[in-house]
Amino acid sequence: MKWLLAIGFVVATSAFKNATVNNKLLPIDYHAFNLGEKLVYNIHYGFIDAGMAIFQVADTMHTVGGKPHFVCEAIGKSYGWWDNFYKVRDFYLSYVDSQSLYPSVYSRNISEGDYKSLESYYFNRKKQLAIGQHDGEESRVKIPLNVHDLVSMIYYMRSFNYGSESIGKEIPLNVFFENEWFESSMEIVGEEEIKTNLGRFNCLKIVPKLVEGRVFSGQNSMTVYVTADKNHIPVRIESGIFVGSIKVDLEEYENLKFPLSSFIED
Repeated sequence: MKWLLAIGFVVATSAFKNATVNNKLLPIDYHAFNLGEKLVYNIHYGFIDAGMAIFQVADTMHTVGGKPHFVCEAIGKSYGWWDNFYKVRDFYLSYVDSQSLYPSVYSRNISEGDYKSLESYYFNRKKQLAIGQHDGEESRVKIPLNVHDLVSMIYYMRSFNYGSESIGKEIPLNVFFENEWFESSMEIVGEEEIKTNLGRFNCLKIVPKLVEGRVFSGQNSMTVYVTADKNHIPVRIESGIFVGSIKVDLEEYENLKFPLSSFIED
């Protein structure tokens, strides 16, 4: 799950816009992604190519509670030598309301070495409860109205407009993860040019505040680079964990909604 935590915190950067009014979720009038969008990442552990992650949006909407929803998937798997050392097969699924971009249904199926976990939840916004099952047991978790799962958070935060006034601000967010929710925050610290296998990009540089002691080596142990264009795509994540470091790089993309104007022509 570490790979998704890394990418998940990438784009949760623009939550300074109030998401609720009178205990109701506000609609989002701007989407940074299309139906059918696909992003592929390579995950490096030190100098080793350890695995890959895929984020994709289904080609069609799905109806939940009478409302159209985006169907968003995140898939993570190890490969090569790392597969023999610590095999990872992770699958996350989120049904995201097309108006508010908050999730209604969320599930994950995790297989990481000897660790296995299976959970699914329905988010009841009126009662502010996450209702479902966690590893075979019934679960009801009290949640704030404006809480995301890790997958919905990515698409939600991509769909806010960045501006120069956001640099230097600390931004709060609520995330549901492993049968509980927690508060976090992050800061957009500036802009930087990043060189990847795909070329060079103008990016926003982001430092999230992480949950120290669960996965990461310190509260400020991650740096994130997001394209400085309307797509707001995570290009690179660098993070220190308990043992070593992880780097996640964008390798492929399909069906982007906007031109990749952050790309720097040579």
